[in-house]
Amino acid sequence: MSEIPFEENTLEFTMLIPFYSRAVRTLCANSDFKDYTATDIFNKLKYDFEKIKKNYDEAAHVCIEARTKALDYLIKKFIEKKPYATIVNLGAGLDTPFNRVDNGKVKWYDLDLPDAIELRRKFIRETDRNRFIAKSMFDYDWFNEIEYTPEKGILFVASGVLMYFSENKVKSFLKKIAGHFPGGELVFDAVTSKIAALVANLRMRKCGNSKAMVKWYIKNSKIFSLWDKRIVLLKIMNYFDRIKNRLIASKITKIKLFISQIINAMKYYHLKFLDGGELTPTPIERNP
Repeated sequence: MSEIPFEENTLEFTMLIPFYSRAVRTLCANSDFKDYTATDIFNKLKYDFEKIKKNYDEAAHVCIEARTKALDYLIKKFIEKKPYATIVNLGAGLDTPFNRVDNGKVKWYDLDLPDAIELRRKFIRETDRNRFIAKSMFDYDWFNEIEYTPEKGILFVASGVLMYFSENKVKSFLKKIAGHFPGGELVFDAVTSKIAALVANLRMRKCGNSKAMVKWYIKNSKIFSLWDKRIVLLKIMNYFDRIKNRLIASKITKIKLFISQIINAMKYYHLKFLDGGELTPTPIERNP
């Protein structure tokens, strides 16, 4: 019997895909990626992953490894500068970056839809510094649950989240964040080509989920400042930067990832939300 408190044809279902990939890559003898929380949950969770296993190959799992390493890296760099910061993990699912990057000082919130948090609570324990919020990211009253000060800093993390919403919804969300958390920052991954969006949607349909389609991809990185002058793009990072020199994988996987890089299918973006008296930051940093 499945323990999953939601149907496969839902947005919540998408949380199982990166979770499965993290477990697979941890168990892979040739990978240096280790997320033992994922493997521990995988061994306990009563669910048949056959559809995901069938439609998500090694290349897909490596993409999740790359994303996890990259966003963990960006979080670590942030808390090196602001060790008492608040971190808000949007669409947390079964991911546990808090366990991987915690410095013993940060305050951390994992936010997701109620059904997703229900499943999360079965396997992951809340603590005084790592709290769960069972709400949609668009139910903006959760803003009032976040404890932070501008001096200590706040970072929002959206791993595999924003792409599933329309451009207008993402725009509205970012403007709300900018207004309520001046001085805050956001790191996230995004699809940057229509081809990549189509491939992602095809895989999702094969898993039986037609309600979680990629709806937004970034055609022009200048769009953020056009949406709101308080939203400033600090950095763009190539998707495979954290694994490209260490990847051990099959030849076909390396070819797929090479093609993905050539067409710039996916990237990471680092935004800052300026407060009223803040000067424009230094020019955007782009990785080669």
